Amino acid sequence: MLGFDAQRRRRRLRRRRAAPCSAATLKTTVKKSVARDSRLRTLLAKTPLAPRWSALRPPRQPQSRPLATADPPPRPQEDDSTGKIATAGSIISGAVLAVGWYIFMGFYLLPSSDPTQYSWDCNSVNATVAVAPCGMTNGAYWAPGILATFGLIMLNIISWEGLTEDGLTGDEGMACKLKVWVTVSFVILFCSLGGALWILIADGIARQDNPRIWMGISIAVLVQNACIFLSALIFRVTRRSGDHSF
Repeated sequence: MLGFDAQRRRRRLRRRRAAPCSAATLKTTVKKSVARDSRLRTLLAKTPLAPRWSALRPPRQPQSRPLATADPPPRPQEDDSTGKIATAGSIISGAVLAVGWYIFMGFYLLPSSDPTQYSWDCNSVNATVAVAPCGMTNGAYWAPGILATFGLIMLNIISWEGLTEDGLTGDEGMACKLKVWVTVSFVILFCSLGGALWILIADGIARQDNPRIWMGISIAVLVQNACIFLSALIFRVTRRSGDHSF
C-alpha cells in the first residue's frame, strides 16, 4: 500500500513538471520572487547586526610618495685666514682712504691758516707771497676726489661672486650687468685720476707765467686720488669670496 502511494506521488510530480506553465502562473511567480527579494533587502538594511561588507572594510589610506628633493651642495667652510685677510684689507683700505682725504684737506686749508704767506688772488702777478691757484677759489679741485670716492663705492657695493655667472638675459644676465657696472666704476676711478693729473699739469703751465703759483694743492689732489684708487683696489681684492665678497 505504501509503495503504491509513493508511485502515485511520483507520477503526479512528473505530470506537474511536464505540464506547460501558463503565462499568468509565470507572472505571479516572478512577482512573488521580486517581492520576496525586496523584503529581504529592506530587512538587511534595517538590521544593525548585518552590516555591509563596505562598512566592515577599513578605508584605504592614500599612500604619499616622498618627494625627491636634492640636498643643497655643502657650502665650503672658510678658514680663518680668509676672514683675517678680509678684516685686514678693510682696515688698510679705510686707512689709505682717510690719508688721501686728510692730505687734501690739510693742503686746501693751509693758505687760510697763514694769510701772511699765501694770497688768494690767483691773478696777482707782482705778489711777494705764494699765490693759490684759481681752482682753489672756484671749487674745481674738489671734483676729482668726490668722483673717485663715488667710484670706490660703486666698485665695492656689489657681490664679486656674481661676476662668475654667464648669460645675457633673465637671471643669468645679472653677471653681464655686474660686469658693465664694474667697468663703469673703473672708468670713473681712472677719469678722476686723470683729472688730478690734468690739474697738476695745468698748474705747472700756469707757474711758467707766474712763478708765485703754489703747486702744493695740485700735488695734494693727485696724491688724494691715487690713495682713493689704491683703497678701492685693496678693499675689492681682499673681499672676493663667501660672506666677504661685498
